[in-house]
Amino acid sequence: MQWTITKEQSVGEALQERYQESSKTTLRSWIAQGRVWVGAESCRKMEHKLIPGDLLVIDKKRQFLWNGIEILYQDEHIIVIYKPAGLLSVATDDGVEDHAHACLKRAIPRRTIYPVHRLDRDVSGVLVFAFSPQAEEGLKEQFAAHTSKREYRAIVEGVIDEERGTWDSYLCEEENCYVHSVRDPAKGKLAITHYEVLKRSSKYSVLCVHLETGRKNQIRVHAAEAGFPIVGDRKYGAKSDFHGRIALQAYQLCIEHPIIHRAMTFTRRVDEVFLIVP
Repeated sequence: MQWTITKEQSVGEALQERYQESSKTTLRSWIAQGRVWVGAESCRKMEHKLIPGDLLVIDKKRQFLWNGIEILYQDEHIIVIYKPAGLLSVATDDGVEDHAHACLKRAIPRRTIYPVHRLDRDVSGVLVFAFSPQAEEGLKEQFAAHTSKREYRAIVEGVIDEERGTWDSYLCEEENCYVHSVRDPAKGKLAITHYEVLKRSSKYSVLCVHLETGRKNQIRVHAAEAGFPIVGDRKYGAKSDFHGRIALQAYQLCIEHPIIHRAMTFTRRVDEVFLIVP
């Protein structure tokens, strides 16, 4: 639910006018749950002042699993979730048992759940899993053919002057999982990253990033090699870490449903770290 404000009033007054059957306690709980937004900004106070033209947005009640995982969509063929930063997508060789795939298997024990793609442990955002080999294959084909569309948000160190641009190189992974660019195409895989500057401060830039390809650590490597490492990404040379995590989020995923063949877009509002840029 969303509507445009037509007069000066507080968020609390606007909510009470629109939801007269709801108590103040209920409306305050919506704010506490992070469901109330003024445009792209999360609202934390009933007293927040609104002016004509402001867009007031009320999110649906969120459905959470363990470890901050949020279900964005689910049907008999696929499930789309939000994975928080700090959580692995799937199992790795180091034996860590706490990951998004395991959480889903515990929550839906009667279904077989197939991973389709993954996000780095310290990157948050939208992930899709399949409930059947047919759905898994259909989704993986889209990722391999780059017909799925992925949009990210990132905060990088440094001020990027141009409004938009493209980073491209051939990426190679070393034995220690460090990814870097190489000049010889035979030694790497082509990676193409498009970016647009959304906001600048005196020391940082907030980017909207589109992946044309989907290589491991692609955005992180390209940003660092361009001289603009992602905030918090010590692995690739970042010096600042004012949020205690890598400032990178898989914000939106666009796919074709692998069974019913309908275009679908899944968006998760940006994490609050992206609203605070010093």
